[in-house]
Amino acid sequence: MNLQEGRALPRDVFRGDSRPWQMIFRDGVTSRGTNYDLQQHLQGDRAHNSGYISTSESRQVSETFARSQGLANLEQAAMRPRCSTTREAVYKIIPAFGNWLLGTCNHGEVTAETFVYVIDPRWADDALYVPDQVRHHSALSRYGTQDEWAYVRHIPNYAIVGVHIYQMTAQEERGCINTRTITFRYDRLQDNRAHADALLRGGIRNPYNPATDGNAQWNDHTALLTGAANSWERGCTTINRCRGGGSGG
Repeated sequence: MNLQEGRALPRDVFRGDSRPWQMIFRDGVTSRGTNYDLQQHLQGDRAHNSGYISTSESRQVSETFARSQGLANLEQAAMRPRCSTTREAVYKIIPAFGNWLLGTCNHGEVTAETFVYVIDPRWADDALYVPDQVRHHSALSRYGTQDEWAYVRHIPNYAIVGVHIYQMTAQEERGCINTRTITFRYDRLQDNRAHADALLRGGIRNPYNPATDGNAQWNDHTALLTGAANSWERGCTTINRCRGGGSGG
């Protein structure tokens, strides 16, 4: 299903994320919730229930988000009581996945990995191009500079081509990160076998569609904005039905 009639998705889109690639390759990426208010999503998803997954046409933009999320992992490692005096691995328990190496401490130096995932829109096209959606919305127009494609609810694992892995380091001082010492270095590219297998099979017979996913709570009448819809941008297509952003009608 193509949610963005009149605009083709790029060859690849990217997502910065600090979650382990082993889990993303297995499960794909799922949104925090099913709130499809695009304004709330763009303004930080303070309720942590957005139904969208942020991606960008720009790998550089996605690296910025990966760096920000990787910093949070460094900070958690730095808070370990013995970080400055010993060598220690820091793990985080992820439900249905198990222990994940969050970072390491080595006598005051903390290290963590962070990631930029590469997504193949041929098998994941249920996305909205944010610059088109906010072009004439004065309160949101500044969010159009990140070339974001906001995916609805889920990006399946077979649509993820691979992941660029980055290593971050910093010095710990009294349980905190010395921000002047942060490094962000490209490490390697890891291919995703699920995507390679899909290529060998010639594609996916029943690709993911949020409209047929009961957990997504998405349909043709789902409201996008709290203000009036930009009907001159989206038009009266079968997807948006010239709906009003607040009424859903």
